[in-house]
Amino acid sequence: MALAGFARAKMALVFDALLTWLHAMGDATNSPVVLAILMVAAGIEYIVPPFPGDSVTLLGGILVSAFGWNLALVFAAVMIGSVAGSFLAFAFGKRLLRRQPAIATSDRKLGRIVKQFEKRGSWYLLINRFLPGIRPLFFIAAGLAGMPQRRVIALSAASAALWNAAIMAAGAAVGDNLERLEELLVQYSTVAWIVLLAVALVIGARALLRRASSRS
Repeated sequence: MALAGFARAKMALVFDALLTWLHAMGDATNSPVVLAILMVAAGIEYIVPPFPGDSVTLLGGILVSAFGWNLALVFAAVMIGSVAGSFLAFAFGKRLLRRQPAIATSDRKLGRIVKQFEKRGSWYLLINRFLPGIRPLFFIAAGLAGMPQRRVIALSAASAALWNAAIMAAGAAVGDNLERLEELLVQYSTVAWIVLLAVALVIGARALLRRASSRS
């Protein structure tokens, strides 16, 4: 599968570069600079979705298991980055709404998305971290739907805590075995995209059936 091959190649480059750098640094345990890099990297994927934020979070697990870093510090770094990044995407959606109040109703597709968020937005935000590639869109839509800021931050933190704990546990479990780490994340990403595609097809089929029945 081309997508899986691309993801594997991208992750290999990220891991090789970061681990080579860490080995070259020698005794840099709990380095504030590296923790800051982890934090920023976890947030960037909400601004630039192709950025391999999950790869960097996996690196956090490696730092804990293979390099003896403090689990609480590493986890806090990726948590702060994740929540801050998602909040920036949410703020962007709110700004769009303020500058163009009719934006959520002027476009039919966007209007349907916003309406869905008004009904089920909390659930979407709670699972956002488990859906690669489209996470920022959830928070932009939440901003356009006018969801309360405190609820958005709380749900972002809950989702990030669950996902980061799981992905760092995977990194800690396999240590610095790059091939196994790549395999785990690529497999998950591939399955997640297949599920998303299946859901999109079901929703599209239902919409077509409703349109056909309304015409008859």
